[in-house]
Amino acid sequence: PDLPQVILLGLVDGITGLPVYSRSVSGSVNDKTSFFEMIREDWPMLAEMFDDLKYLVGDSALFTADILAEARKHGLHVVSRVPDKLEMAQECFDGTRSGEPAPIYVNEPDGPVAAWCGTAKAGETTVRLMLVSNGSMRESKMKTARRRAAKELNELGKKLRKLRTASARLKICAMKTCLSTESPVVQRRTHPLRTLRP
Repeated sequence: PDLPQVILLGLVDGITGLPVYSRSVSGSVNDKTSFFEMIREDWPMLAEMFDDLKYLVGDSALFTADILAEARKHGLHVVSRVPDKLEMAQECFDGTRSGEPAPIYVNEPDGPVAAWCGTAKAGETTVRLMLVSNGSMRESKMKTARRRAAKELNELGKKLRKLRTASARLKICAMKTCLSTESPVVQRRTHPLRTLRP
């Protein structure tokens, strides 16, 4: 970012949604580093204040070997999304690890579905994997993907038009340069052939 940024890390109670903790960190520090430092430095205090804190739920920035190991030291269970690029996630997506998906909520057969994908290792920590698919989120993500693709296509179109324009300018410039020189090649092209008579 061009301007200095500050990020506010926050924890909320899962039932009430009320904030229980916040910490400001530098915007130039990676989220993974900030999460790790929060667990290492502040979790003991939080555990004293809230003795029933057992789970930390967050986005894929929580899923690192260091964070999972530090959380384990404090008896904390991490629920996070596995980054898509990891092999364990790819194996869940392609069905190598997962079973048949079943509805998460019995009363919502068209709602999100999930399937266990077994266990894997993240550093020294064993993690249980679950593949969750939400049809309503799929459409939202598709809209976002289409919007990004349209934007990229538009940017590529602009670059191509610019290249075509630059190419045409170069041709004109080259022709002017050739015509202005006293090159025999140019003279032969510009003067008609003469036949010599005996």
